[in-house]
Amino acid sequence: MKKYIPEIVSFVLLIAGIVMRAYGCELFTSSTVQFFYFLTAFLPVGAPVVKEAYESLREGEVFNEFTLMLLASIGAFYIGEYPEGVAVMLFYAIGEQ
Repeated sequence: MKKYIPEIVSFVLLIAGIVMRAYGCELFTSSTVQFFYFLTAFLPVGAPVVKEAYESLREGEVFNEFTLMLLASIGAFYIGEYPEGVAVMLFYAIGEQ
């Protein structure tokens, strides 16, 4: 069960953020606050993938699952779909377990 702690933390933060966003929580009125909140939810599951993507890029492997998942998450964050960026990485991390 210990190996699922990052996924559980990320999932709980993701669901809480979606609920706060849906109900118009006063905390979530700023896009900057939302960005940093969902970035915090992203880090437990995203940090290992970012590390692997970086190492793969250093070895010359550009197109692999790590870089593609990272690119998908960055794209979702870029267009303002922060929960989607977290969900992409969360589902990938769960699938890799």
